[in-house]
Amino acid sequence: MANLDSTLTAGFSLREEHLLKLTLYYDDNINKGEFMAKWTAQVQVKWTKEAPVWENWNWLKKWKEVKWAASTMGEWDMILWVDCSSPEELEKFVHDKLWAKKWVADTKSTWTKEVWNNWSKAA
Repeated sequence: MANLDSTLTAGFSLREEHLLKLTLYYDDNINKGEFMAKWTAQVQVKWTKEAPVWENWNWLKKWKEVKWAASTMGEWDMILWVDCSSPEELEKFVHDKLWAKKWVADTKSTWTKEVWNNWSKAA
């Protein structure tokens, strides 16, 4: 992730800072071909009362598909940024890994596949 000067993010919420870092990471790597034609998904998760809310979330490192996770407020409790190669791979991740957690009450997924961008820097 991008390293940010703390004066740049002063007053940002942790979520806003993470989103900025993801945007900068994406911008830094788009021209390296890392993201073109990849499926990217956001998976919103609703927890049950058994959710490990205050535990260490480093276990997410075992899920190579997950690039970023955050606790959220409102209707959903968590959001995951998931890299996958197809909608079928996303569905497999959600059903085989996420729904294996007994504390998952509901999920909502959206996905995108980049087909074009104008992010390249002038030569």
